[in-house]
Amino acid sequence: MKSEYDAFGPWIYEIDEEHPLPELFEPYVVREGALTLMKIPRQIERRNASPDMQLYDYVIGAYKNRVSIFKRIENSMQVMVLHAFYKDVSAISIYNHLLSSRTTIKLSNGETLEIPFNTIAMETMQKFVDIVRKCSNNEASSPWKLTDQPDSIITDTLFKNLLDEGRIKNPHVKVGAFQKTVSFPPVLLSGTLSLYDDKELIIIERDLDVDHGGGKFGFKYTYIPLSHIDSVEVIESPHYDRLYTIDIKLQGNNQEVEIFTNNTITPDFYRQFK
Repeated sequence: MKSEYDAFGPWIYEIDEEHPLPELFEPYVVREGALTLMKIPRQIERRNASPDMQLYDYVIGAYKNRVSIFKRIENSMQVMVLHAFYKDVSAISIYNHLLSSRTTIKLSNGETLEIPFNTIAMETMQKFVDIVRKCSNNEASSPWKLTDQPDSIITDTLFKNLLDEGRIKNPHVKVGAFQKTVSFPPVLLSGTLSLYDDKELIIIERDLDVDHGGGKFGFKYTYIPLSHIDSVEVIESPHYDRLYTIDIKLQGNNQEVEIFTNNTITPDFYRQFK
């Protein structure tokens, strides 16, 4: 077993004999019944770390009936603890841009939790996200009957590839709507792909931070249990002409998608949520 300092880097580690729970978190974390426990490193460069530092900011856990977040309180030796039952997870998203990524959990009580991490650990974090999705959707049943669209409406190669990758894990996923990236100054409108199956809505958005070269590759996945969607409103954007705002009203939170007014497929898909 390596020491915590020797093993430290941008990677997320699952807690095991080789990568033990950081001592600071020991009094707070319950290991029994955990489907997975992971420790999230501080967002500092390896050369700035030292053996006497607290090197991990978060421990996150997925259990049979809940998700648990343990956050180190900055400049202290205390840990903030939050537990949420899966039935209260309204949405979970995972975002990446170059080396900067984050997972966001929206809860039905209105709280939003953000967990930053390095993109190099995306595969490990995706495992955590997928466990939360599976457990959340085990209790979900869709009240909506939705109509799918042919794959041919997708005109963006990145989105086509992401759909193909997604179907390796879930061959039942269907295409609901697509919005290509649109530029009409001063607005650069994100490309968006909406997918669904019998339990979940998946919204994939392209990163618009093209000034730093990440727009070509960065993206955000948002996973929403269909049972947590109360309703959807399609309204004219309060900010710009020629835009619609898709306002997805969740239990305790909202999720918005903006689309160009010449796109009729996307609003027609979302108008089915009523």
